[in-house]
Amino acid sequence: MITDINELIKRIDQKLDEIDQENIDFIESKELMNEVELKMHDLKDNIETIYNQYLSELNNLVGLAEVKIEAKKLINYLIFLKKTKDKINLSNMNLNMIFRGNPGTGKTTVAKIFANILCQLGFLKTNKIIETTPRDFIAGYIGQTAIKARKTIDSASGGVIFIDEAYTFAQSSNGSRDSFVNEAITEIIKEMETLNTVFIFSGYSNKMDDFIKLNPGIKSRIGYDISFKDYTKDELLLMFKNKLNKSGMKLCDNAYSVLSDKIEENMKKKDFGNGRMIDNLFNEIIREHATYNIFETNTKKLLEINEETIKKIKVKEERGMCFE
Repeated sequence: MITDINELIKRIDQKLDEIDQENIDFIESKELMNEVELKMHDLKDNIETIYNQYLSELNNLVGLAEVKIEAKKLINYLIFLKKTKDKINLSNMNLNMIFRGNPGTGKTTVAKIFANILCQLGFLKTNKIIETTPRDFIAGYIGQTAIKARKTIDSASGGVIFIDEAYTFAQSSNGSRDSFVNEAITEIIKEMETLNTVFIFSGYSNKMDDFIKLNPGIKSRIGYDISFKDYTKDELLLMFKNKLNKSGMKLCDNAYSVLSDKIEENMKKKDFGNGRMIDNLFNEIIREHATYNIFETNTKKLLEINEETIKKIKVKEERGMCFE
C-alpha cells in the first residue's frame, strides 16, 4: 500500500488529466479509470488508517473532552483539504495554535500528537517538536536576540515549536515590552509567515492574552485557540489506576477511599499540578511501599499497596504538588 498520501493524490490527478486528453481512446480510458479507482481505494485506506490511529491516541487520553472535539475538527479539516487538493480555492492554512491551561493538563502530550498528524498528512515536513520557553529566544545583550531566536527556530524548521509559558514574553524586568522581547517576537512572526513551521504557544489561560497583545501580528497568525481544563477528581483517580495497571501493581480495596481523599487534598492547593501531581503522588507511594516492604518476600504483598502506605504521604504547601 502507498503510504505517502501527497504522492498518491498527485498520481491520481495525473491519471485524471490523462483521461481528459483527446488522444486517449475508450478502452485505454477504461483501463486508466480502473487504475484510478484502485488508487482511490488506497487513498481511502490511508486516510482511514491515519484518522483511526490519531483519534484513538486522543481518545485514550483521560479527560480533555473539549480538546478532543477541537482536535477531531482539525483532523477532519486537514483530511478534507487533502481530498480536495487543487479542486477548491482556500486561503493558506493557519495551523499555529494557543494552548491555554494550567500545568499538567496534557498540553505537551496533545502537541506531540498534533505534530505527528500534521506530518503524516503532509502539512509539515517533519514530526519533530522542540519544547522551549521564551528564555530560548531572548539573549542578554543587544543585537544577540535575533541570532538566538533564529537558532532556536532553525532547530525545528519544518516541524513544531512548542513555547511553554509564552506569556512571560510580556514580563520583562521593567514591566514593559523591551527591545529584546520585540526582537524575538519579530523573528517568530517572520517564521510564522513562511507557513513552514507550526508554533504552539502555551500558558495559563488568564495570562495568554498578555502575550497576544505584545504584537498585533500575533493574533492574526493564530489559527486555533484551545483551552485545557483542570482534571476532575474522578479523572485523576483514573490516571492513577492506569499507572497502577501499567506497572502490574494494585491497591487493596480499602486503599481507594484513602487515595481519593489524598487527591482531593491536593486539588485544594494552589497550582496543584493536575497530571503532574498524579505522577509525583504515584512515585512517592511506590517509594513508601518499597520501604515498608523491604524485608517482605511474599509476592502478593509486594504487589499490593495498602491504605496505611498512602496515609503516610504528606503534601507540602510549597508549589502544592511536592511530597515528603
